[in-house]
Amino acid sequence: YQLDPAPASSSVGTAAAPEMSSGEALRRALAQRPELQSAVRQLAAADQTVRGVRSELLPRLDAIASLGVVNPSGVIQNSKNYAVGVALSIPLYTGGLVEGRIAEEKQRRDAAVAQERELQETIKLQAARAWLDVQTQGAQLNAAQAQVVSAVNSAQLASERYRLQLNTIVEVDEAEAVAVRARAQLVNAQYDLETARAVLDWATGDTYRRYANSP
Repeated sequence: YQLDPAPASSSVGTAAAPEMSSGEALRRALAQRPELQSAVRQLAAADQTVRGVRSELLPRLDAIASLGVVNPSGVIQNSKNYAVGVALSIPLYTGGLVEGRIAEEKQRRDAAVAQERELQETIKLQAARAWLDVQTQGAQLNAAQAQVVSAVNSAQLASERYRLQLNTIVEVDEAEAVAVRARAQLVNAQYDLETARAVLDWATGDTYRRYANSP
């Protein structure tokens, strides 16, 4: 099997250095992950609900005004009518209904807070693991590159020794086989690194942001 040489790129040469720091990865994840944004909005909605239920225990002032005109006729002299009303409601006793609703909404809010905290920790863990995986795969890629260089040099040395009749064709074949396996491992390492970077983009929310902002 004859493999094409690996393309030289800047990303391969700097594979061991991640694109962002671990702190930056966590910051992006907490700021961009849509699940956490949804949890934050649900918590804000729960706070609004609690305040809305509590407002039912406060005095309430209602005012109404109306203005109308009746079709003129010979019977009705004044064809305009006016109405103004003001009502003040004071909840002196609710039978525990409002208090029960407040307690219920508080429990829902506490559940939303716990869900948000749990989601934050989960997202932090995912981002940290993805970032560490990128570092690991980058180090493995550098090691695979070194193995390719060593295997190619060994194959060239074996060919030169065979040309000088210092070894056999078997040693040349073995050296070439080692070089082929090293190149295959390099391709696998490059694939694993790109996969790890894709997972890191998802964990930090960059993937969602990129596709959400696309037309």
